[in-house]
Amino acid sequence: CTYLKNEGIQIVSGCSKLEELNVEACGFDDTALDYFLSMPILRSLNITGNKGVTSDGLQRFLAKKRSDLVVLYDQL
Repeated sequence: CTYLKNEGIQIVSGCSKLEELNVEACGFDDTALDYFLSMPILRSLNITGNKGVTSDGLQRFLAKKRSDLVVLYDQL
């Protein structure tokens, strides 16, 4: 999935009926995290292995996300 990157995440975020999404090691960075916030019924999100996601970006995202969204993250 290394080719999805930020632009691909933006497109995927338009899929408003997704409940689970695994975008492990897809090559995106902090910029893409806000796209996940626009997915109204997303309940499970795996963003492990995206080396462009910084701890600051992750903290900002976690502070804004819905409480029912489970996020899996490990930088590997």
